[in-house]
Amino acid sequence: MVYEDDPEPARYYDWMLWKLRKSEKWKEAVKYSKDRKKEEHIKKQSAYANPIQIDAFEKDIQELTKEKYTLYGKVQKLVDELNECQKGMNCWHCDTKLIWGADHDLEDDSCEEYDMVTNLSCPQCEAFVEVYNKRT
Repeated sequence: MVYEDDPEPARYYDWMLWKLRKSEKWKEAVKYSKDRKKEEHIKKQSAYANPIQIDAFEKDIQELTKEKYTLYGKVQKLVDELNECQKGMNCWHCDTKLIWGADHDLEDDSCEEYDMVTNLSCPQCEAFVEVYNKRT
């Protein structure tokens, strides 16, 4: 803000600012800054007012929304599969949930096809199940 009847201040730094505000270069810089802000504001408005760009943005938003719901469905399917896997294995004879016994590494060279075996047992019919894990 520039005041025409602004009195000269007594303190040095206040006087330096007062002198700067009185200079023509300062007034030009302030005017340039205001004009530039107006131009940028007009450019932003014209960019948003372009109907072709608005249509493109709306189509992008529709596609992204559709993809979002597709991914939600895939995530839900994976969560359901995970819950199914966490239920555990059931006995083939009586359909009771098997109890995990232990895992054993097959380190000897006698079994080249598998690297681990898991022992499971049925608490109801006392069946014993061994599950072999293939080497990778």
